[in-house]
Amino acid sequence: METHLSIRFISAIALGFCINSLSAQETPVPVKELQDKFSESRKVSNTLVRDYSWDSRTDVTRDGKVVDILIEHFWYTGEGKPTSRIINDEEAKLPSSFLIHRLAEEMKEKTVDFMKALHVFLQEYALTGEGELATFFTKAVIGDLGPEGEMLVSGNDVIVGGDKMVWYIDPKNYTLSRASVYTTFKGEKVEFSASYKYLSPGINYMAFAEIIVPGRNLLVKLHNYDYSKAD
Repeated sequence: METHLSIRFISAIALGFCINSLSAQETPVPVKELQDKFSESRKVSNTLVRDYSWDSRTDVTRDGKVVDILIEHFWYTGEGKPTSRIINDEEAKLPSSFLIHRLAEEMKEKTVDFMKALHVFLQEYALTGEGELATFFTKAVIGDLGPEGEMLVSGNDVIVGGDKMVWYIDPKNYTLSRASVYTTFKGEKVEFSASYKYLSPGINYMAFAEIIVPGRNLLVKLHNYDYSKAD
């Protein structure tokens, strides 16, 4: 269905604030070493995940009402490209009155366009390029260890001025465990948060994510699950 409000996230993004910086002597791992180990673990994950398939559920809520539930099945092609098929797509019914229906449809289309553009924008916070990753780590502040022993890597002005980003990195596998982003898109404040899981032998995937656009009363929840070896 062309107009479903789908948001797909495969890459890791993160952010946060109020982090107490540590001196170089107190940093659990030197920044360059942390960057290199994180980069290597991400490469391993990106390679291994190509042999897996998984399901994804996206729930879109507007003004406190669920307007779309999308369930998809994802896998990689032989060429290493991610692809998917829709398992279920449930959209809320529009009002029956012709004029109200038309206005509602126009509002829905504008929301779809906004969410698609927001999806593309948020993907920039994945920092998939090695140069982008290096810049982030170079400018980042290493914070106190989190409640579960994660290393907090915090950065400001990562993609746009005034944004804030923090990665909670598992010091055992050098993979993301949690993340959040506070940024602005088309004049709207956007909040993104996510939690990640580690799947042996080295896959790091985003299990849950939430996007909030307060100015538009939009809430998007994403759940990736049932990772298994593809047939």
